[in-house]
Amino acid sequence: MTNDLKYYEEKSVSGEIRRGDIFEYIPIVWQDDRVTIVRTKVNHMAEIHKEDELGDAFQRTEVDNQEEIVVCAKKRPVMVFSSNTFIKRNIRWKHSHPEDNFHISVLPLYSIDVERREFRDKVKGRAHDQFIYFPTFNDVLKQEHYGDFRKIQPVPYGYFEEDKKIIKVSESYLLTIYLQYLRFLKFFPKDEEYVDGT
Repeated sequence: MTNDLKYYEEKSVSGEIRRGDIFEYIPIVWQDDRVTIVRTKVNHMAEIHKEDELGDAFQRTEVDNQEEIVVCAKKRPVMVFSSNTFIKRNIRWKHSHPEDNFHISVLPLYSIDVERREFRDKVKGRAHDQFIYFPTFNDVLKQEHYGDFRKIQPVPYGYFEEDKKIIKVSESYLLTIYLQYLRFLKFFPKDEEYVDGT
């Protein structure tokens, strides 16, 4: 596929994290419909339960109603979704409070199967509000991808290492992405067929 330079530009300045930066190998998590809870006993052995199997799930006041749960995770490319102002403000805070952590919102990117031509064409044409298209780019983004606005999630700042930053979305395409996001938030036709990219 021919690279279209309107989608991407050079990486942001080394050491910076900016909206639109694409990082690779960032863990994206999800969980099953039935929450799996892990409880550690006195002998440090772990017991695993489904939430509906416990009568006191998330109700143990001695630990502020917290539970440890099991989630799945997969490393994949992501686009930084948080604003530059938010990121800079929190990095400044962390310099003076290194024990504190903060999270950066990301848009996970999912590869498009080459055999799913119809799906790919609809995503590229922005036929479904929940998806946005990301083309290939040289050797750093070797497959076509799509972002799924339903999967936007926070990722701890510590995962964003400089050598994982591979490219940056152009300012013009960032505008397209955020306009599509507004469409997703404000308008979803009730008669549109539900599409799950995964």
